[in-house]
Amino acid sequence: MNTHPKSLIILACVSSMAFVNLAQADFINRGGGMIYDDVLDITWLQDANYAMTSGSDTDGLMTWDAASTWANALTVGGFEDWQLPTFDPFDARPSGPTLTNEIGSLWIQLNGGASIGTDTDISPFINLPLQSELSEWYWTGLEGSYDDLFDTAVAWRFSMNCGCWDSQAKDIEFYAWAVRSGDVAVPEPGTFALLGIGLAGMGLARRRRKI
Repeated sequence: MNTHPKSLIILACVSSMAFVNLAQADFINRGGGMIYDDVLDITWLQDANYAMTSGSDTDGLMTWDAASTWANALTVGGFEDWQLPTFDPFDARPSGPTLTNEIGSLWIQLNGGASIGTDTDISPFINLPLQSELSEWYWTGLEGSYDDLFDTAVAWRFSMNCGCWDSQAKDIEFYAWAVRSGDVAVPEPGTFALLGIGLAGMGLARRRRKI
């Protein structure tokens, strides 16, 4: 595999010992192929290779520009604000999930900070491609490298197998996993009814104060 000549490629592999105090998220299946992380308050696509299974790409492997375009153009469950996951290589070994490491936190949660293999239970997620040595690499939404944070010719990738990361030339093809901020759950009708009663009560209380 060719790497960017200007980039100081540092392949960092995280250790499970770094995640003893990890805050455990509940991955809640919201239906429609969407999984909610209640710790980071973000929603992932359930399908780790949705680009392929949805027919957007033949195998799911894309350049960084193609992956970014694909994620940003997604409409799933009526939501259009999907993107590649956030990542911070200088904060990649958190004691718990951080908003700057959505994809790193996902990896930690799936197997407790241990390597993910073909026999790992990744539920409620599906279709994580782990057939070969390099097939588990995913693009993040972060450009640059360790030696040049403003180098727009490279972007950061993250391994869903070993929890490793480095920056690579954008024209190399890796997988893409889309995420969005917030929950996709819609309150049930009873919730709206309770909200209406509460607002009505507040209005009545204000009216009584004026009398």
